[in-house]
This record gives sequence, structure tokens and C-alpha cells, in this order.
Amino acid sequence: MAGQLRRIIESQKPHLHEYARQLLKRAVDQHGEDSAEYRGVYNQYFRVPEGLPGRAANTRHFEATMSGEYPFGLERLYRRVVVIDLLTACASECVFCVRGLYDRYTLSSSQVQNVCRYLAADPYLEEVLITGGDPLIAPVKLRELVDLIVMEAPNIRTVRIGTRLPVQNPLGMRQQAFKFFEDYNRQLLFEISRRIQVIIPTRHPPSNR
Repeated sequence: MAGQLRRIIESQKPHLHEYARQLLKRAVDQHGEDSAEYRGVYNQYFRVPEGLPGRAANTRHFEATMSGEYPFGLERLYRRVVVIDLLTACASECVFCVRGLYDRYTLSSSQVQNVCRYLAADPYLEEVLITGGDPLIAPVKLRELVDLIVMEAPNIRTVRIGTRLPVQNPLGMRQQAFKFFEDYNRQLLFEISRRIQVIIPTRHPPSNR
């Protein structure tokens, strides 16, 4: 088993964005160390696990029981939706995250092409959830993927982005991220996934491509 969780346990040093550290300090200053506000932040980022998990240590979430063969980084449990793990990196590492069991990776250009060929070959597919890691911390790679979806898989109409960037590093939501949504909002319906329970509607309905 490899990945960030082993490193966190061995080093006792989770990777954290400075914003998360400021949240903990604010919780202490405003509510105290016995408060639910403090524990909510501390347990997510600072409480290092005492040992490695058991059965989950050898399982990727896209190795669930499924029929058929799928490109690396793609999970399909439903007829009309697939999940694409674009990368494993996040702005901060939550110590309980199952992705901490993975080796670090970002999908290569050839792997992105394999995923898009799979999407295009199945007319029943209408929606993708792009997650990781956090796709919004890699806007160039995210744009590469969505460019290919637009060009090669017109059956995909809805793209959900699984992100925690607005709560882990709000200043990371720069103009480049907003421009990304603006550039594609005539072709695709975008949603920010319910990991943060926010939806960003497009200004225009998807076109008939």
C-alpha cells in the first residue's frame, strides 16, 4: 500500500494549505478547543491516524464490482454517468480520505484520450463527474479533458466537478477557473458537485452540438 496516508502516518505531518491552519486557529480563538467548531476542523486535517486501514488498503474506489473493462481513471456504476479521477492531488489532505491510499498520479494525455474514446462510444452516457483529488487545482489538465469531451463525445451534456477548493483555499478560485466555465457554458451544463453542496448554473442552456 502506498500513497499519502502512509506518509501522513509515518511522518505525522499531513499536507495542509495555510487556509486550513487559519481555520483551526480561528476556531480556537472564537470557540475554544472543546468546541464542535474546533473538533470539526481538527478531526478532518490534524488528527493523524494511529494505524493503516484494513480491508480498504488494497482497494481503489473505481475497482468496485463492475462488469466490463474501463480505461484507467474511469469508474462506471450507472448507465448514464461515469466518474473520472483526473488526478490525486488536493489543496489539502483530509486524513480520512480513501484517496490517501493511492499512489499519486495525474492522467496522461493518452489516458485522457482513452477515457474520451470510451465516452464517445456509448450513446447512453450523458453525464460525467470529474473528480480526484481536485480538478480545479489543475486547470490546464482539466481543460485538456473537457476540450476532448466537447470535440469527441457530444453525447455528454452535463459535467460535474468534484471540488473542495472553495472551502480549502478560496483564493485559489482565480479568474482562470471562472473563465473555464464561461468558455464551455454554451456546450455543457456545469455543476459543482455536492461535496460542497453548491451548484453553479450556466447562463445558457446546452446547445445542440
